Amino acid sequence: MNINIGVMAGTPIDTKFGVEIVKPYARHIVSLPVSQNPEEQTRFQTMDSVLREEKIKEMIHNTMPMDCLVVYCNSLSSVIDFESLSKVFNIPIITPLDFYTEISSQYQRFGVFSANAQGSAGVEKYLLVNNRDAKIFSVANLNWVNAIEEGVTAEKIYNEFGLKESIQLLETIGAQSIVLGCTHFPYFKSYIEQQTELIVLSPDDYIKNKLIHIK
Repeated sequence: MNINIGVMAGTPIDTKFGVEIVKPYARHIVSLPVSQNPEEQTRFQTMDSVLREEKIKEMIHNTMPMDCLVVYCNSLSSVIDFESLSKVFNIPIITPLDFYTEISSQYQRFGVFSANAQGSAGVEKYLLVNNRDAKIFSVANLNWVNAIEEGVTAEKIYNEFGLKESIQLLETIGAQSIVLGCTHFPYFKSYIEQQTELIVLSPDDYIKNKLIHIK
């Protein structure tokens, strides 16, 4: 494809993950990490909303022109009105959140893994758009994000960082699926699929499909 894509995410690591997703669809890619580490990103997401949006506007403005912006971060997508910014800058902005609306009618009992409470709230909001009776069981764990950023193996995260116990909790309370509500977490998707019979859902394919249709 012959388009210029900006990839915005919370830290350099998940920005890099996002770049890998969009590579087959782009002529040129600009990386736009908002923060340098997960803790700094959580502080950014909980700061004054006006200041937060001004920073994002400035980052987008300084990157123009581009044909599309991919926001590869659930919690960031939850605290910024990217739909409005899409109109301000007149470009399509793709976030993971619409994926959750798309899958909301597939199950009634969703487990959600996210990095922080902002991410959990955003995923829950979108899962309930078309399925007001859905039950949402959320686990937020920034330690998983830190471990991924440090290159800890998926197996070690599963066994030593509470991931195994979190999956067992969802199984015990009757969740039908695990929604990966953080764009770091596809890192361990294939591993946990081998450890549980629960369906594991990630927005990556949704984002790829959206990019295919960008003109």
